[in-house]
Amino acid sequence: MVVLNKLNWKRIVCCVSFLMLSMFTIQNASAQGSSPIWNRDFAWGGDSSDYCMDVIETSDDHSLIAAGHTTSSSSFELTQTNFGNSDFWVIEEDTLGQLTWNETYGGDSTELFAKIIELSDGYLLAGSSASQATGNKTAGNRGGFDYWVVKVDANGTKQWDRNYGGPDDDFLLTGIALNNGNVVIGGNSISDQGGDKTAASFGATDYWLLVINGSNGDVVWDLTLGGDAEDVMTSIYVENGIHVGGYSNSDASGTKTQNSYGGFDYWIVDLNPLSGAITRDTTFGGTEDDFLVELIGNEQNSSYYAAGTSSSGVTGTKTSANSGGSDYWLLNIDSIGGVVWDFNLGGTGTDVLTDMVSSPEGAVIIGGYSNSGIGGNKQTSNNGGYDYWIAKIDTLGALYWERTYGGADDDTLTSIYMRCDRGLYLGGYSNSDATGDRTYFNRGEEDYWVVKLDVPTIPNFLLNNHCYGTVMHFMDDSDIWPDEWIWDFGDPLSGNNSSTEANPLHQFSAPGDYDINLIIKEGCQNDTTITKSLTVYENKILGKAELGKNQTLCYGETLVLQNDPKIDLPSDVTYLWSDGSTGTEITIDSVGIYYLDLTSGQCTDVDSVEIDHCPIIFVPNAFTPNADGKNDSWGLKGVGIRDFELYVYDRWGMLIFQATDINDWWDGSMNGKLCQQDVFVFKVIYSGLNTNSHIKVGTVTLVR
Repeated sequence: MVVLNKLNWKRIVCCVSFLMLSMFTIQNASAQGSSPIWNRDFAWGGDSSDYCMDVIETSDDHSLIAAGHTTSSSSFELTQTNFGNSDFWVIEEDTLGQLTWNETYGGDSTELFAKIIELSDGYLLAGSSASQATGNKTAGNRGGFDYWVVKVDANGTKQWDRNYGGPDDDFLLTGIALNNGNVVIGGNSISDQGGDKTAASFGATDYWLLVINGSNGDVVWDLTLGGDAEDVMTSIYVENGIHVGGYSNSDASGTKTQNSYGGFDYWIVDLNPLSGAITRDTTFGGTEDDFLVELIGNEQNSSYYAAGTSSSGVTGTKTSANSGGSDYWLLNIDSIGGVVWDFNLGGTGTDVLTDMVSSPEGAVIIGGYSNSGIGGNKQTSNNGGYDYWIAKIDTLGALYWERTYGGADDDTLTSIYMRCDRGLYLGGYSNSDATGDRTYFNRGEEDYWVVKLDVPTIPNFLLNNHCYGTVMHFMDDSDIWPDEWIWDFGDPLSGNNSSTEANPLHQFSAPGDYDINLIIKEGCQNDTTITKSLTVYENKILGKAELGKNQTLCYGETLVLQNDPKIDLPSDVTYLWSDGSTGTEITIDSVGIYYLDLTSGQCTDVDSVEIDHCPIIFVPNAFTPNADGKNDSWGLKGVGIRDFELYVYDRWGMLIFQATDINDWWDGSMNGKLCQQDVFVFKVIYSGLNTNSHIKVGTVTLVR
């Protein structure tokens, strides 16, 4: 028996389909989160060029840290004198918008910043350096540019710095902390074996990966990956192994197992996290240049995302068309390296992807800089020059929202960070003045420019008035991805008045009006709440629909279906049968499932009954199992058979074959050996839908 609110049986099917679709939509569309809302922007700079390359939120007090490299010296927000050509410059600003510290790190030449890596006791500032041991750089140079890592405490005080390199140029571009206290750093190298590099070069430039101790910077192991041409590592993702990605125009050579599709391609290498052994490498791309920038995991399953910039059309492994110039190109890749879907995002101009972050529901936010106007699948206009351009791509590979931020001149996004409250920091550099979205005047040439966006919590849940005596299924429909739910059903007499499930069930204690309260928590946002009113109707029809047991219908017969006459029904009851009739009974002459809706007031009780054929069985009397493809096996056929047992015996009463499925037939053998020609006895026990068992005994002749 099924009890539902007032609707007919056709609408039951529709409602079930809609509910399944709604649940899918809740998990895949509504729960993709609300759109970002402008909060404020920040700008810091000196008298020359300042390039912000990374932004993070501190895990302890939620301050903002912006880091990059600068050619400025002791002016405006920059309080230190430049050590050389360019230095690392790191800024911390608290939640009240006050600068708490800023520090520069460098030597007598050029430092290029790449990545902030947060540790439990401070930060690693990772990039590249061509300086000798000068300024506040204590690590000597190996040759050309080297990887340079600076360890600082939570206040920016330098604790140590280390240089890693070979005899030629080595550029650090990415890094990530591991759970065991080690840190993985990587980039590209043209160095041959020497210095810290233990392997020879494979081609023009190679991926060069190092695992270092996060406490003292000691090298645990290093690895060179590459083919016969140029290979540039840009990203590291750690989940069930180390996955390194970048771009390559090498063909199958060195450690690369697949040829280039044309120009540069995305090249992803999966490694054993302990030994660095290669477990798989995969190439993705079209016939033009495709530059991978970022790898991140999908927070809801074992797939991951690869994103970068592509000029390719639908060629190679690229199935999404180019919009013009260069576009963002995003791939969802499964755990065995296959493409689940790919998505091209761009306008008619130049769109360059520089970063990507994951969203808790498994979607991603991608961003970079763009000079495209409205066109392609870019829906927001350009403010002037290059602008920051971000977009959210949902779990199915569709554009969810996109936004452009910028001033009248060039604004170059380099970093996206999702804060603990699920809002966003967009970090980069700008030479715009106070125009468009930028509210600060320009300090020198390029300034650090950070945009703070909020993604508000919008709680909601699906609710319909309800009939007493049935279970209510509440569905969270919040336009977010909550971490916690606290439900109050306003029904203390039920003894089960609260729940922390996302989509709880509740049965109300009595008819009446109830206020349903939902509190949700998302990240470190303050709790948000919503209250809705619900009416629970008196239910006079509950348990009244009863069509009895399932039945069988023999050929030429009819059946009369009616509600159990022993049940007293309310005076206002109405009938609705599955054939659309509204009488108290229906006469049927065919098998199927029949429904009855009984409605009284606002409530409906539904029951169904299944009608099947009378059980009939057909038994062949001989078969010829001689492997000629004709009559090689023996069994029974029937209609309306629900329960079935078959036994076959030889002339001495030994059991030769048995089956409990009417579709299992005897092949004329016993224990794998062919039986000789003979007459065998069978016994079959069968029944139909809610019928008594029938027994049939007979013989079958095996002919060879």
